[in-house]
Amino acid sequence: MLFTTLSITVFWGINPYIKLLPISEHTSTLLGYSFYVFLGYYLESNIELFFKILIHLKKYLVIYLLIFFTIIFFNYLESKYLYENTNIFPFYNLKFSTQILALLTFGLMCVLMNEKSMYPKVANPKTETVGIYFTHGLLLYFVYFGFFTILIFIFDIKGKEEIPPKIVLPLIIFSSILVYFGSWFIVKKLSNSKYSFLIGIK
Repeated sequence: MLFTTLSITVFWGINPYIKLLPISEHTSTLLGYSFYVFLGYYLESNIELFFKILIHLKKYLVIYLLIFFTIIFFNYLESKYLYENTNIFPFYNLKFSTQILALLTFGLMCVLMNEKSMYPKVANPKTETVGIYFTHGLLLYFVYFGFFTILIFIFDIKGKEEIPPKIVLPLIIFSSILVYFGSWFIVKKLSNSKYSFLIGIK
């Protein structure tokens, strides 16, 4: 099943270039994310092997970081290319470089933040994943709407396809920081309150 879902995810990485299926929002490509569900299950089932890999990664941390920052640069190039040539907004998460960057980020967090657990100490995927999933979509809407409203007045634009390419990268970086860390912060606060049921915690 892992390789089946991987093939689906790879297809959604290729699709922006071959345009076989339309892409509207990342929620319309739900099956493209299924690989990561099974990957998590596979890692949990082979946790000892995963730890051995982490130990080796730590020995080559400098090389790992060089690869990490190189992929960040390629992520910018791919986002810019797709935005300018296919009108796909940079928030499309199934780009090849974005998926590789996500996996590298997960590995880096595990290596740097916690050697005894599969997850960083600040994270609790079993209770926070659902909440972050729902929260990040809502937060992304407000962040995007806020930026778009500001850009209307600054650049006199009428749609996201008219956003000047020169501000695409800052928009991605700043929005990502607000959305990802904001979602995690909100879920952390709600999980310890009487409103925890809103994020699927009883």
